[in-house]
Amino acid sequence: MARLEQAGGRVDKDSHARHGVMLMEMLEQAIGRRRRRTPPRDELAYERDRRDLTDACVIFLFTEIARSERGRPLCWEAALGGAAEANPPWNRVTQVGLDTASGRRSLLQGRVDRIDRLNDHGGLAILDYKTGRSSGFSRSDPFKQGRHLQPLLYTE
Repeated sequence: MARLEQAGGRVDKDSHARHGVMLMEMLEQAIGRRRRRTPPRDELAYERDRRDLTDACVIFLFTEIARSERGRPLCWEAALGGAAEANPPWNRVTQVGLDTASGRRSLLQGRVDRIDRLNDHGGLAILDYKTGRSSGFSRSDPFKQGRHLQPLLYTE
């Protein structure tokens, strides 16, 4: 998304063709790197996976176009506490205070995939891209003794 924004401004319905071409080029480069590193065992399976990835990219692009009507990306990969330096400016060295709906204040540290500035009232929306991996979650200790609060924050 950062590359798409930098290359052509805003991802919206007027720029979807240009951004679609750029996204497909990025996908082909990534597939090529992976194929050189680990050649596929089966060409039919490789082509099926390639089509699935292409479809996922198209869905992602159109989701982003719809999202652009509500707001505009402000930053990606923001460090909310724990950054070595406050550069870029959205990175925070110190922990971030969060006032919850219940009236409590919590100090947090972590990374946010993306923050958007909303068009309607200037508020912010935090986005968390999921890759389908659940290895960091455990039913017996879902909050990792208070070190993994993402599920709690989602409910709050």
